[in-house]
Amino acid sequence: MITNFYNPNFHVGYLPVRVLQLNILKDFQEVAPDFINAILLEQRENGLQKAIVINNEKTSIKESKMIAGLTPSHQIVLGENFIQFIWNLAYSLITLLDEGIIKPQHNNEFRGYLDLSNPLIKQAVEVFNNGLLLLNEYNDVIYFKQPNPERYDPDSDDYVCKVNGAFISALVFILAHEFAHQYYGHLPSSATNDDQKKQQEYDCDDYAYCKMEHQFNTTKGKTIKIGIVIALCSIIFMNKTMKGGNEHPDNDDRLKRQISKMALNETDNLWGIASLALMMWMNYYHIGGTIPSELEHGKEWFDILMDKVASTKLQ
Repeated sequence: MITNFYNPNFHVGYLPVRVLQLNILKDFQEVAPDFINAILLEQRENGLQKAIVINNEKTSIKESKMIAGLTPSHQIVLGENFIQFIWNLAYSLITLLDEGIIKPQHNNEFRGYLDLSNPLIKQAVEVFNNGLLLLNEYNDVIYFKQPNPERYDPDSDDYVCKVNGAFISALVFILAHEFAHQYYGHLPSSATNDDQKKQQEYDCDDYAYCKMEHQFNTTKGKTIKIGIVIALCSIIFMNKTMKGGNEHPDNDDRLKRQISKMALNETDNLWGIASLALMMWMNYYHIGGTIPSELEHGKEWFDILMDKVASTKLQ
């Protein structure tokens, strides 16, 4: 039975991810022991505003003034369009890895490509493409017609349930990163050169990772790791160079830095999540990424794609 989780008394916004906003805030506040005390201290002593603002402007991601950040007035801001993009990305990565690679490999049927005759794979590709549309245009209709967290059957839509958990963890990582800017006092004038600005971004990634690491050994640990990887993969689609510009580290370096900390087994499926994202980025920007039909392990695929990214950045 399809359940509608939308409640106009609590859920604000125009896209299906609005129904998960309270879940995101709850997990953010509980990301680590006593983390709520750090939030309250920043509010009391250093001017952090209490509300996290969700920007619901009906614009594309590239037209948005800020998709995720800390304003000079000490307010954390997230763009609803960017939040929806992350949900779409999470759905496509998790579904495509499972249906398109893991299950076929288990059955000795994998041939190095995604089998679009599988309706779940075809649907996941459509969800990914819908997410990419938000980069350049806004449409608040198609996201209610695709699999989404607002209207679904929780007893049968296994992928929506899986995606919601990873998606929430991805947003917690992003919020913790922005909070770290507040915690470290990273005002516009606090960095005197580009190298310092980039180091500040690394420091905030490290801070968010450290807070979330507290839960790696819990039943939610795997989901939290997936969320961190998806959060870092989401930013690679913002441009076709992977370069962070003058103020941010290169996006591939940020991904590699955090995933390396996890000390994953070479066969861990998280390498597949990251590799799929890299391949989809390459295909979107016409760089050309492929899925090798034979691999020793997932990390090998990740390393191959990272080498290609590195050579692309040199061009």
